[in-house]
Amino acid sequence: MKLIRFAKSIVSILCLAVAFSGCVTAEGRSESGTSMFLKKSSYSDTLYVSQSASMQTPEKELSACFFDTARQISIRKQVFVRYTVTTQKAANGDTIRGAQVLLDFDQTNSIALLEKMTVVEIAQSDTGTEALIKYSGSSGFTYPSVTVKTTLDRDGNPAWVTQVPKGPKFYAAVGTVSQTVNRDEAYTNADSYAIGALAVNVTKPVVSGNTSLYETVLKGAYIARRWYNPSTNRYYSLAILPK
Repeated sequence: MKLIRFAKSIVSILCLAVAFSGCVTAEGRSESGTSMFLKKSSYSDTLYVSQSASMQTPEKELSACFFDTARQISIRKQVFVRYTVTTQKAANGDTIRGAQVLLDFDQTNSIALLEKMTVVEIAQSDTGTEALIKYSGSSGFTYPSVTVKTTLDRDGNPAWVTQVPKGPKFYAAVGTVSQTVNRDEAYTNADSYAIGALAVNVTKPVVSGNTSLYETVLKGAYIARRWYNPSTNRYYSLAILPK
């Protein structure tokens, strides 16, 4: 029965992709980031932005976006975080911090989540597919009011990259990676580092030498903003955890 259900879900997704294939567009894309990642309206309690790398067909790309959305929802429901921070001194005396992150979450309910998703907006180009997807299931998530400063600083990044939002009802953290290929994977990795960094706010570390290990379970963590700076080739994600 599970295999039949899986097959039906995939067929539904591909049919939906075909329906959209005649009206997709790359209009609105810019060098500083893809259009949907920059729209404030793309971030709400029911909307998720997903991106897929270029594949053999647009249908497969959109299918990948659906599964990425399921991943985001599953992480938001509950995720185990192992976040490791190592500090060391550089030759010039500067402190260098390196981080590693592991996220473990339940992926067995992906098919059930897919059945409650619809495409709100889609853009396809030779680099892949970007989709704004609505989840209509009952989530029970807390979506705190967060003021995000999006004005660009001199370094070409929005203010939230260095001025992490603060508020009485949430924690916030920024994750960043530098990656030259697979933009969709780069965003996913930046997301993971941002969510991992939230652990610093809610648990005490196990310290060994110059390494601090944070382990905890987070519920309700989600990505509030993303950004790509082409001049530095860095990807940024802003993660929010309701208190």
